[in-house]
Amino acid sequence: MQTACGVLDNVYRRQQVLGTREFFLSPEDMIRLLRHVLTQASRPILSLNRPQTGGPRLVHKMEWRGLSFRSISLRPITVN
Repeated sequence: MQTACGVLDNVYRRQQVLGTREFFLSPEDMIRLLRHVLTQASRPILSLNRPQTGGPRLVHKMEWRGLSFRSISLRPITVN
């Protein structure tokens, strides 16, 4: 289990090594990252709990500081 800082560390490392700005996260990591990001001064652009085309899953997208995060789950994401 990673903390939000651990998730961000991995993201920044992959960005430096691979040059990518789009990341696929597990639903658990997406929730951790959302909780962290929502406490920051710069707010994310969110699209949560959108039905996946042709399937029973939900698609979650977040853009923050020039990075794009995606996750897919069977259950809705809620952040409290």
